[in-house]
Amino acid sequence: MSRIRGTAREVVRRGRNILTAGLDAARMSADTFQHWWGAKSETPLSVVPPYDRETVATKARYEFMNNEIAIGFADTYELYIAGIGPRLRFVSPNKKLNKHVEKLWKKWAKDAKVSTTLRSAASSMVVFGEAFNLISYNPERKICGLSYTAIDPLRVGNPAGMLTNRSLQDGVFFDEYGNVLGYAVYRSPENDSTTYDKSKWDFVPKHHIHHVFRRKLPEMPRGYSGFAPLLEPLGRVRDYRDNVTEAARTSAGIVAVATTQEGYGNGFDGFLDFPEKTAWYPGNSIPFQRNRAVLAPPGSDVKAFVPSQPTTNAADFIKALIALMGRALGLSRRHSTGDSAEYNFTSGRLDNQSFELLVSVIQDDYFEADCLDPLFETFYEFIWEELLIKFGAAPDPSELEYEWIWPTPPAVDPEANARADAIALTNGLTTIRRTTKKNLDTDLDDIAEEMEESAYWMERYGKIRKEKGAGGEKIEPAAVGTRIAEPEVSGGAI
Repeated sequence: MSRIRGTAREVVRRGRNILTAGLDAARMSADTFQHWWGAKSETPLSVVPPYDRETVATKARYEFMNNEIAIGFADTYELYIAGIGPRLRFVSPNKKLNKHVEKLWKKWAKDAKVSTTLRSAASSMVVFGEAFNLISYNPERKICGLSYTAIDPLRVGNPAGMLTNRSLQDGVFFDEYGNVLGYAVYRSPENDSTTYDKSKWDFVPKHHIHHVFRRKLPEMPRGYSGFAPLLEPLGRVRDYRDNVTEAARTSAGIVAVATTQEGYGNGFDGFLDFPEKTAWYPGNSIPFQRNRAVLAPPGSDVKAFVPSQPTTNAADFIKALIALMGRALGLSRRHSTGDSAEYNFTSGRLDNQSFELLVSVIQDDYFEADCLDPLFETFYEFIWEELLIKFGAAPDPSELEYEWIWPTPPAVDPEANARADAIALTNGLTTIRRTTKKNLDTDLDDIAEEMEESAYWMERYGKIRKEKGAGGEKIEPAAVGTRIAEPEVSGGAI
């Protein structure tokens, strides 16, 4: 036993001969060095330093302005996340008060273009990885003297001469507990300047700015562009597409190319008679003229071919790359490529579920918590005294109950959805309010009137059918799934 222990100590002493288990991916070799040379154990602020974030943001904005693929990605997020903006549902014992508050919010939000600001924020989260919405006082606004606008994320940063420390990180001021106090916002450029002067800035308190970003790394003070891992593929796809198009255009503009095989063609051959050189040399190209035939010199051989562009799989290749890039942003394949031809209905629904879940999470955890909730609470404080005068009582601003109802994409088959809603309402499987949540273009009052009218005609229709039906029996359509079958007749003809 002592010899074995001594041998073990000898191995430990040598060190380099020890065989240890571990993760192969954590080892460094000649093959893996170049691949992971940038992987280091650093803080999130060091992994995404401000100068890297700004550089990527400017490149991402360039692709967004010049690359239709990048525009499509950002527009998809903009329409699905924000759309026309959410509807407010105010909750209090006084139903008239609820409806009045909802109408006031709808009018002010339309006047202040809140939905436009939310769409800009959703697009900015893709391009810049974050969005800054500014609340400012505006006496020209009706109902509530506030304006709500989006500002350029590149305007927020450390002022000139101020270094990153515990209380200031990349333009964000913190207190001793880590709470955000405010932001350093560069002033708009003056005169003909096109860049921000970092020496001219304002401190804007946090309750005047709504900062929205997805925390992809713990302890991140700010977001970074969603296009960050896609910038190179976006540029390469654009180059590939342009090169294929240019090759096809060039080929389409050329009729043919002829190449000579012999360079001498005067008919003489011999030692005494020196052959006369023609204007054609081996390998020369012959230009073709419109509506003219090419006459080759005697004894020369001309070879011609049509330089047509060969058929490539450029479209399929580009579509596959776009689908991969869209996946990095959480988009489904059909949302990335804009093509649903390869789907059946079930596959399309399954592929869309992950994107719908991502949209709902962003709406609930970011836009509601970081934007809409504080915005509505500020709005309510403006109208609270007016509500007290008009209704005698109104919920205290610190005790509000409300919810946001986000718009949903249009139904693929509206008629089938309407039948399903009608059957569910008739059988007590849902309520009018739940149905309204899914159909934001329909008002509760409209649904109530519609149901009352439907009940009247159903009652009258039933009486008529009862009189005309065989045996005096009432005949009604039978509900099968989401379709209404034909009436079943028994005991004779109608």
